[in-house]
Amino acid sequence: MGVFGLASSEKTVTTLVDAMDGAVPDAALELISDTLTRVQTNSSSGASLAGVGLVVALWTASGAINALMRGLNRVQGVNDTRNIARQRGQAAVLLGWVLLAAGLSFVLLVLGPPLSDWIGESIGAPTLVNWLWWSMHWPILIGGLFLAMAGILRLGPAGPAAPRGAVTAGALVAIVLWLTASSLFAVYTANFSRYGAAWGSLSAVIVMLTWLWLSGLALMLGAQVENEVKVRAANSGR
Repeated sequence: MGVFGLASSEKTVTTLVDAMDGAVPDAALELISDTLTRVQTNSSSGASLAGVGLVVALWTASGAINALMRGLNRVQGVNDTRNIARQRGQAAVLLGWVLLAAGLSFVLLVLGPPLSDWIGESIGAPTLVNWLWWSMHWPILIGGLFLAMAGILRLGPAGPAAPRGAVTAGALVAIVLWLTASSLFAVYTANFSRYGAAWGSLSAVIVMLTWLWLSGLALMLGAQVENEVKVRAANSGR
């Protein structure tokens, strides 16, 4: 967030929020938008926020990944014999996969539109280039999401890594479930729920945490599919 405050502009916030609209619940989107706007407006404190926030964010994010690892162990039915240091180290590696996907998404969403406009104007075909960009950037973003999901499913559980076919099946199921659950939850919070009437300003946080819980649940169900494919493959090979 600190780096974002130093390097972003008001247009950057608008671009990111517009790109997430429809896939993120409205209350969570409002919370993200307000936070990004506040950080971008107070960019003078970005350097100190980036320094302190980096240490805290890495520690807490690795803890969240560690919780996912424990859930994956339960799904796989294995006992984690790794010590705390190794678990944290493994969580840092998995966090790297997630950050890679997030960084790819950020670069594509922020730099992609102005870059496509510049290329289109340079070659005299702005409509064609913009259409090509719109057609290509979604597969790239989904590919980054698949990379993160597959990395977590393959390296997260203790014990030997699952075969690539099982990891691929689990990651694809997790992506489909996550996209479906996110879209349906966005529709639900926008049209049927009344979180604001009961919780006021806390409703954005509640919706955000519920959405993150749904995301984790999609990953766990993907891990279950991965485990089933792995067991079937092992049984068929006997």
